[in-house]
Amino acid sequence: MVQFYDLVERHYRDSCDLAFFAGEMGVTTRTLTRLTVARTGLGPIELVNRRRAAEARRLLRYSNASVAQIADTLGFADVSYFSRFYMRMTGQRPSRDRHPATFGQYDNKC
Repeated sequence: MVQFYDLVERHYRDSCDLAFFAGEMGVTTRTLTRLTVARTGLGPIELVNRRRAAEARRLLRYSNASVAQIADTLGFADVSYFSRFYMRMTGQRPSRDRHPATFGQYDNKC
């Protein structure tokens, strides 16, 4: 699993398929899937997608990059596909996560 997580960290922006990760590890796609499901309860592509979504959320919250720039950075050819991916993974639109409710609230205790 350590090797898989290392590969995910290096390639989550590259839109690699399952065969790429399995090949890099020297196992079949079926073996890789069995390994990740047994250890995490999730398939390998789901783990990659979760990493991509986490990076997207981080970039939306802590950078000034546009949604289009973030989509491009994460290997999405189309902004609308990125938006649908983000909505599916997080339950929110990218623009909604741009400025979470916790940011910008001030205490008037001056």
